[in-house]
Amino acid sequence: ISYMKGIRKFQLSSKNILFDIELHRNVTVIRGDGATYKTMFCNMLRAAHVKGSGVHLRSYQAEVLCLTDQEFNADNLVQYKNKDVILVFDESSSCIRTTAFREAIESTGCYFILITRNRCNCFGMSMKELYEFTYSDSVDLSKRVISMNPLYKSDCYGILSNQSQVITEDSNAGKQFFNRAYGHEHVYTSHGKSNIPAAIKEYSDSIVVVDGAAFGFEVEDVLPLLSAYNCYLVAKESFEYVLLKSGILKNLVTINIDEPEVDSKKYLTWERFYTDYIQEITSGTVFEYNKVHLNEAYYISQDNKQKILDVYKLPYALFSETTSYFE
Repeated sequence: ISYMKGIRKFQLSSKNILFDIELHRNVTVIRGDGATYKTMFCNMLRAAHVKGSGVHLRSYQAEVLCLTDQEFNADNLVQYKNKDVILVFDESSSCIRTTAFREAIESTGCYFILITRNRCNCFGMSMKELYEFTYSDSVDLSKRVISMNPLYKSDCYGILSNQSQVITEDSNAGKQFFNRAYGHEHVYTSHGKSNIPAAIKEYSDSIVVVDGAAFGFEVEDVLPLLSAYNCYLVAKESFEYVLLKSGILKNLVTINIDEPEVDSKKYLTWERFYTDYIQEITSGTVFEYNKVHLNEAYYISQDNKQKILDVYKLPYALFSETTSYFE
C-alpha cells in the first residue's frame, strides 16, 4: 500500500504559460482575488488530459486531476485510495467546505489542492500551506512562469514589546512548560484555537503561542488584533516540534524535522506526527514524552528551558515594570 509522503512537484505548460508547482503537505490552498491565474490553472489542468489540447502535464511522482462536485463521491474517490494522486478542486466546488471532504482527506491518502477565496473551517491545515499565485518571465522571455508564493512566510507576527503574560491554545504540555518558564500566574489558556481571538481581547499585552501546523485559516482572525491589543503571535509547528528542534533530543532525532516524510493518510496535520514521533523516540528514556503531563526533564534545568525558548525566539523572562526583556 502506498501513501503519499514528502514533497511532490509537477509542471503544467502551454505555449506561453508555465505553472511550476511544489507541494509539501497533504492539503494546499491557493487563494487570491480574481484574475490571479486560479481559473487558468484549473482549465489548463483539465485540458492537459485532452489529446491535442496543446497543454502538457509533467509529473514524475503522481497523477494530477481536477475534479468537480459531481465527481466528489465515495464511489468515485475509492479508485484513488492509497495511490499517488493529487486531486484539485476549484472555487466552484462546494464540497470542500463539508465534513465529507475532511473524511476524504483522511481516508484516501491523496494530496489535495484547493483553489478558493473562501475559508474551509471543516478541517485543520498549516499556515505554511496557504499560497497565492505569482508570476515572473522565463529567462528567454518565451513563457510567463507562475509559481506559488506563501501568504505567511514567518511564524512570528506582531512586535515583541512589553508583553507580560502568555496565552496558549490548551492546558497540556505546552502550557505546563510556560508555567515553569514564566510562572503559572502569567500563563492562560484559550481552551482551543477558535477561542484565541477572545483570549487576546481578554488578556492584552500577551505572547500568543499556537500550533502553526493546524492554524491555517484561523490566523486571519488573529493578525488584525495583534497591534490593537499589543500581542505577539508565535506559530511554530507545535510544541513537540519545538522540543525536537531544541537540541535537547539531538542524540535521538534521526529525521529532518522541518521536512519530515509524513504519511498523508495517517496524519491530517503535522502536529499529530510530531507528537507520535517524539513519543516513539523518547520511550524508555529520561526524556519520555507525555503530552498531558510534561516530563520535568524538559524544564528542570535552566539550560533546557532556554533551549526551548530559543526555538520560540522568546525572552527568558516576561516584561515587568522593573525588568525589561533584554536586561
